[in-house]
Amino acid sequence: MSLNLKIILTIFSTLALLSETGWAQSKSTPLDGRLKLNNKDEVSSVFEGVVAVQRKAKVKSGSFLFSPLFSFDFSDAPYTQYSLQLNFGYAFSESFEMYLAYSPVFIASERNLSKQVKKINNGQFAINAEKPESFMGLEVNWIPIYGKDSWGPYNIVRSDTFLNFSYGQITYEENQGSKMKFTLGKTFFFSDHLNFRIQAGPSIIETFSRIGAEPTKKESITVGLIETGFVFYF
Repeated sequence: MSLNLKIILTIFSTLALLSETGWAQSKSTPLDGRLKLNNKDEVSSVFEGVVAVQRKAKVKSGSFLFSPLFSFDFSDAPYTQYSLQLNFGYAFSESFEMYLAYSPVFIASERNLSKQVKKINNGQFAINAEKPESFMGLEVNWIPIYGKDSWGPYNIVRSDTFLNFSYGQITYEENQGSKMKFTLGKTFFFSDHLNFRIQAGPSIIETFSRIGAEPTKKESITVGLIETGFVFYF
């Protein structure tokens, strides 16, 4: 038998042996069924323990902040209150921001129901409420959540979700009262400096009003607030 023929026979016999061994191993070691997906939307159990934490949109710690917000309320008070609030703050960490809040101007729009009551008996039972003029207080933002939001099929905007607590003093035409609010909000990051912010929640406000010729009465009312505007990081 020639040398070439012996080499060919040796190769074929080796391949046959490897094939039989692999077949035997495949029969003795079945595939793990957990790796098979029954639905294209399911995730294999191999990846159940895998956690992916995305990067934050912006490092805020140590930044000075300026946030102008436009605020308006929902309540059954005689006036709807609109205000411009200017917040000057500092980010002590990635999770906490503190602001000095100042509202230099309020716009009080009398509700239609209050106008109708004034027409009864020449305003004998009308509610005359003092209009707010300014506000000064402190605000704290706690930011426990950051993530991203899909705006349409191709755009993703990163955002923070925060809880806001505020307490301060509101000045009326003749008196002063306290104002406290607790809101939930989001900050959407569009650039390094200019970003959009919106927040909403309840607010407890001390108001001063009188009915007809009665003395002025102070009372605390709960209103719903929506505030929206921008926040600048420096």
